[in-house]
Parts: sequence; structure tokens; C-alpha cells
Amino acid sequence: MISKNLFLDMPKVYQEYMKIRPYVMEQAYEIPRPTPYSYSLWWPWLKNYYGQGVFHGGFLRYAWVDSALKKSMGY
Repeated sequence: MISKNLFLDMPKVYQEYMKIRPYVMEQAYEIPRPTPYSYSLWWPWLKNYYGQGVFHGGFLRYAWVDSALKKSMGY
């Protein structure tokens, strides 16, 4: 009934969901807590890097070091 009315009659969908909500809640073995904030920091001379995992998915292969900027900053 929910999928039949989805996007067509949202009050009806809400009403039907409220009927099955107790069952859905009984099936939840764990209620996940919100995850804390996470931060990514990198040097300003590391170009084309936007915080993705260094080793996840090979994003680092598209990043490069701006040697002139690094040298001008004293590193």
C-alpha cells in the first residue's frame, strides 16, 4: 500500500507507515548514533586534493605537489 501511494498521496503513505511502525521498531536491533564530525587537513602545496581518502580509490594519483609554493613557504 505504501509503494502504491508513494509520491501520489503522502498523507496516506504516512498513515500506512504509522500502522507498521511498531513492527519496524521491533526489528531494529541497534539504533545507530550520529557520527561525530571528522576533519581532513592537508598542506596548501598539495594540489588537486580535496580530502578524499589518500589510499581509498586511488585519489592520490591525481594530486600533485606544487614545489614552488612549498619552497616559498620554507619547506
